[in-house]
Amino acid sequence: MLKNRPVRFVRWLFAIFVAMAAYNDVAQACEVSSEEELFGLLSKKILPYVPSTDEQGNPYLTGNALVFAEMNHYRDAFSDAEYVKLSYQRYASLTADVDTALKNFESRIIVIGPECSEFKLFQGELIGNVEMSLRSYLEMYATADNLGHRKLKKFVDEQARIRPINFDGIIDVLMNDLNYDTTLMMKIIPDKLKKSLELPSTPSHKLGAELALLVFALKGGAVDSEGNSVFIFKPASYRGVVDGQNTVILQSNGRIMEVPDLIIDLTSYGLGQLNVPTTILTLVEVMKDKKPLCEIDESNIWFSMVGGAKVRKCAFNEHLIESLITGDWIYSRDRLMYPRTFKEIEGLL
Repeated sequence: MLKNRPVRFVRWLFAIFVAMAAYNDVAQACEVSSEEELFGLLSKKILPYVPSTDEQGNPYLTGNALVFAEMNHYRDAFSDAEYVKLSYQRYASLTADVDTALKNFESRIIVIGPECSEFKLFQGELIGNVEMSLRSYLEMYATADNLGHRKLKKFVDEQARIRPINFDGIIDVLMNDLNYDTTLMMKIIPDKLKKSLELPSTPSHKLGAELALLVFALKGGAVDSEGNSVFIFKPASYRGVVDGQNTVILQSNGRIMEVPDLIIDLTSYGLGQLNVPTTILTLVEVMKDKKPLCEIDESNIWFSMVGGAKVRKCAFNEHLIESLITGDWIYSRDRLMYPRTFKEIEGLL
């Protein structure tokens, strides 16, 4: 076949292989073909497809009939060639500029997706549906976005779904802001939703986990929330709070933890989209030995009594966790605000 192509085609092949050297470590756990195997397929000598024409040079076949005739020709021509397995990153790189660059070879190409899933190609498009982890989904979307690959992006948008995770998996997402590229996720989230949630155009890294939770919910993610719920504790004011960068949450299994840089309202919305019951408790005091250890004064500033002296500081989270463990929290006047919720929490601790 190469003898029927310009010399620049050969140069294109070698340029591609050089460009793809960076992908040698991609999908290490999955079986993919070597560059030599790919080159062997692309350089196989066959007769090009020439459609039959009438005396005026007009093809007898048109439309889909012509397309399938050409496909069948190359399928037969390459029938004795070995299958070549390409990582989806390599497929995307080879077809980024011309999405039908591999069209004649599609019958012998298998594209390896995230987590070793396999896809066939048709007219440059991946065929099939796939379920993957949130991380794999974001990596595949990032590949399509970085290369401006229209067909791969369409596949990710329409045919890729995120695998359900257990409840602890949700907590793991919330604990790891820096694992998620906020710029990428803002591209995935629809403009209408971004506007309704008043998301900043350039979100801080502190929004990473919350945006990941939204993407997870938007793309079909699910969580086993049966019997699971979340209680989020926040101070009525952050003035005087010395550990306000963390938020205390309680799971319905009795597990207490601190989550860094939690955007509470956005987290509550995301959990709600996943059908995880979420309650936010705004507290005005923290108890120890059945008495207030920290509370808010008339200036809306937290204070604590240390050695009989009033100190306008409160280690809110630390004292709250201790209060939850010892059971002193139950004596807070906040119980008057949340009587049913306090009773529910009492049954968990």
